[in-house]
Amino acid sequence: MANDLSVFLKQLILRPREISAAIPSSRRLARMMADAVPDITGSIAELGPGTGRMTQALLDKGARPQNLSLFEINAVFARHLTIKFPEVSVHNQSAQDMTAAGLNNLSAVVSGLPFLSIPLPIQREIIRASFDVLAPNGVYIQFTYGRKLPIHPEIIEQHSLSAKRFGLVWGNLPPAQVLVFSR
Repeated sequence: MANDLSVFLKQLILRPREISAAIPSSRRLARMMADAVPDITGSIAELGPGTGRMTQALLDKGARPQNLSLFEINAVFARHLTIKFPEVSVHNQSAQDMTAAGLNNLSAVVSGLPFLSIPLPIQREIIRASFDVLAPNGVYIQFTYGRKLPIHPEIIEQHSLSAKRFGLVWGNLPPAQVLVFSR
């Protein structure tokens, strides 16, 4: 199996807009994202897992492989994840397809998607799909590099979401904040 960095760099060169990150997220950021999941043993969807750094952090924290569903639109990353995490369900589909995959009552949706660069109509679909599959007390976890909320205010209002800053990771390049959205 090719190593994560070589897989990432090759896809970054071939599909820079799809990848939308100069380097993979740090282990510190991945750990903080996993720490933000309130019920680590519940069912979890991960959006945009890339090469699986956050997936590994979720598993290290205690997530059960059979309770993880990964949604990755990049076919190379999806194949890499299937080999790296054989017990985890990997969907080579967009995040909007979570409901079609039959998911429901999830404790968390953990997103590595570059939300600020995603067009508003697609943001709307992703958030709708996420909250359609979450349990009533489930959370949507997203990181962002700026101080601005990654989800458009109109979508936050439309879904009656509240945002809580879980933490800031200075050891990520660039520094990132982790936000937890709930209803």
